[in-house]
Amino acid sequence: MSADGLRVVQEIYGAFARRDTAAVFARLHSDVEIRQTELLLLVGPNRDQEGARTFYGRRSEAIDSAVKVERLIDAWDHEAGLGLR
Repeated sequence: MSADGLRVVQEIYGAFARRDTAAVFARLHSDVEIRQTELLLLVGPNRDQEGARTFYGRRSEAIDSAVKVERLIDAWDHEAGLGLR
């Protein structure tokens, strides 16, 4: 992950932790894909900005949680955050 990529990912998670939805979506790539464990009820096609908005809307309605990133992973041209709750 480049230094710029890491900074963007950190900014997105920081905005999410502040519940600043406008800042989250301002930084998300138009081709974003959100994946999560199938153990959660919020699974589904969470691709692109519309899918991400649907995911965040369902998540906000279903649970009240805080974001805590334990580790960011550089997966070639993708980034992943682990330890989110």
